[in-house]
Amino acid sequence: MALIFSKWSLVINMKKFIPLLLALSFAAQAADPIQLFFIQRSKNKNEVRYELLVNDDCSFKDKNPVHGYWQDLEKGPNVRSEIGTFEYIAYGIADQKIEGPWVQFKMKAIENKNFKAQLVKKEKSCEALAYTDFKGQEGVLKKVYIFAVEGFVKPTVKYIELFGVSSNGQNLYEKMEF
Repeated sequence: MALIFSKWSLVINMKKFIPLLLALSFAAQAADPIQLFFIQRSKNKNEVRYELLVNDDCSFKDKNPVHGYWQDLEKGPNVRSEIGTFEYIAYGIADQKIEGPWVQFKMKAIENKNFKAQLVKKEKSCEALAYTDFKGQEGVLKKVYIFAVEGFVKPTVKYIELFGVSSNGQNLYEKMEF
């Protein structure tokens, strides 16, 4: 049995559903992710950026709210892609644990460091900062730089630099050599 619709009956029927579809699409959207910090590498200009996924009410979007992705700067300023399975071994986020407005996490690139991000609800927005230890002093993490030498199978990391700022505005720096 075939169904026959004129183009006008289809348009009329679609007009009934457009407001419903729009309402559902807006209800399903969460707030924009909040940028936490990024990794620059010696290999190329591309960066790994980390963000906090939040809902409109300034709550964590899910049980793993710290999310990493590639900012493919060599392709263009707004080109973004997900971290692949092989890349996740180096740049993924592990062991996320939510405790109130905090999420504790580990970075696969720097397994010997602990990190945490705090979610703060402001009057009309959400803010978040990532924290870690810089040679015994806690500070806000802004950037990570990884210097590596390409190898036959995988790169060999020579050193990692952490850049941040203390609660009193002092620049913080730590270099880990391997």
